[in-house]
Amino acid sequence: MMISWIGRCLRLVFVLYLLTAAWQDLRSRTISTEVFAVFGMAGILLRGGQLLAECRTAEQWSAGLTDTGLALLVGAGLLGLSVATGHAVGAGDGLFFMVSSFYLGLWQNVALLVGGLLLCFLFCSGLLLWGCARNIRVGAYRVPFLPFLVPVGIGLVWL
Repeated sequence: MMISWIGRCLRLVFVLYLLTAAWQDLRSRTISTEVFAVFGMAGILLRGGQLLAECRTAEQWSAGLTDTGLALLVGAGLLGLSVATGHAVGAGDGLFFMVSSFYLGLWQNVALLVGGLLLCFLFCSGLLLWGCARNIRVGAYRVPFLPFLVPVGIGLVWL
């Protein structure tokens, strides 16, 4: 299936969003509100444009809107988890996934989350083993999550 020019724009802007948010999370453990606002509005406009250009029937419109709406639940779930854990899970992670829902849709958003969790788990397991072997206390170290999404997100966009 050929990807339209607007689909290519969605992919390119998503990669820019992913890299920007991951860099901010790595550098300062926060993502600025401006990043969410700018890329969120761009995602809404691009996704809306894609639906206008590609959907010919009411069923296609409904499927596109349902996919995006369900994808928003991934971010909403992470925001709920952030509140439930006293912000041990960052609210920025939930906001990131809410914005990414405009670019990816439900199943790619879920795949991004699961892939990022797997890479983060592997890194943290290695960090724990390394710290135990060297008698270093690693429990107080906070790991930024969004950098683990970069290889997964790029893989999802280009595969």
